[in-house]
Amino acid sequence: MPLAISSAASAAIAGVEENRVLCRTCPGPLEENAGLFVAVTDEDMDYLEPFLKGCAECGIPTQVLSPAEALALEPNLNPAVKAAVRVPDATMDAMRMPLRFFATAKHHGARILPFTEVLDLLVHDRVVSGALVR
Repeated sequence: MPLAISSAASAAIAGVEENRVLCRTCPGPLEENAGLFVAVTDEDMDYLEPFLKGCAECGIPTQVLSPAEALALEPNLNPAVKAAVRVPDATMDAMRMPLRFFATAKHHGARILPFTEVLDLLVHDRVVSGALVR
């Protein structure tokens, strides 16, 4: 198998697992939704079967949509769409994610000091217990 394909498969598997972990451990800032891979040209269609096979090998669920189904789901798609594949995906609210981290840290006794330079971390028995700040 070519390195690029192997690396792409590894990245896909890691991405799916990362999404599962994040959705389970930090659900608030993440919205599970779907992604679409769309075929518009004959060349795109030639890639459809290898794409579906690759997704199956990586454990990524797929749903093949007809052009009508794809356009009903996303009316602004190119009307020349020949096929579409729906895959699981998620979007993250980049502001809400750190706020959840801050809230959890505060709940466990941390003081939040915005715009403060961290000079060093205080570590005892391999556990961070504080920070030296300026």
